[in-house]
Amino acid sequence: VGQHRADRLHREVVVERRCGDDDGPPSGDAERQRGVVGHPEDLRFGPAELPEQVEMPPDVTPAAHRRPPAHVEHPQEHSTQHGGRPEGRWWLTGWRQIRSDPAVTQAAIELTLISTALIIISGLIPKYIEDVLGLPVDVGAIVLSPAAVGIILGLRIANFLSHRVPHAVLSTTGFIGFVILLALVAFVREEASFLGGYGAFAFLNDVSVGQFDGAGVLAIILVMPLGFSYALVSVAGSTVLNDRVPLHLQGRVLSTQAALSALASSLPVLAAGALGDLIGVTPVMAIVAGVIGAIAALNMRPRADSPAPIRSTL
Repeated sequence: VGQHRADRLHREVVVERRCGDDDGPPSGDAERQRGVVGHPEDLRFGPAELPEQVEMPPDVTPAAHRRPPAHVEHPQEHSTQHGGRPEGRWWLTGWRQIRSDPAVTQAAIELTLISTALIIISGLIPKYIEDVLGLPVDVGAIVLSPAAVGIILGLRIANFLSHRVPHAVLSTTGFIGFVILLALVAFVREEASFLGGYGAFAFLNDVSVGQFDGAGVLAIILVMPLGFSYALVSVAGSTVLNDRVPLHLQGRVLSTQAALSALASSLPVLAAGALGDLIGVTPVMAIVAGVIGAIAALNMRPRADSPAPIRSTL
């Protein structure tokens, strides 16, 4: 500001001096002297070329001696956004964004819990095959393979359902089904003995192929919809995050959710293995189903009906 005022004062003084003694008819040079700055000499501005009788104001400092302004660090400097990209710790930004939207919070919790349950169950599967189904591990793995078929069907049908059912509702419905089916798979032998007393399920008592019996048949029937429910939660929950989280924050939110899944399963997977040796794999699987169901139920809240942000597809 000081340099601008000095330049303006200099131009006014030069014009007044050149035009004050000129009483003759205007000419091209006179027109330039009356304020049209076009001559090369008129372009040389600066405090060093001011006339001697002109004194610079006390608040004007030459540019050569002006100090650059000191950098002032504001408290919120590291939390502001530059070019649409937030600064700060990625996990803190992702966590705040998750908590800011109830629908995103519920979807992230469901994805975290179902991933944690899947990691814990993966560690219990060998003992489950031997103790509950009474089969060798290699044969039991074939018995439980229909779960993969259920996942494939879920991935295909989820696209169809997502155009007719809200994604958040679809994710929650799939999670509820997963919890119920996991509890049923845990008590599959007791269920086979109970259902065998009814005419419609009497065939469960007649199945006997080596060590493969009615419990194995019921496990085959249950694991397919279990995989289907897992696929629904994975697809619908991820779609909720993609729809409601801004593009420039999706990487941080998805990374935070993945980190939560890893942390949530680190200690429980060790505890589940120890408890499986102490009390058996059936109670442990029932506990896992009950815990993840209770946590999801406690975090359910009325969802805001705010529309998802509209983003360009270009």
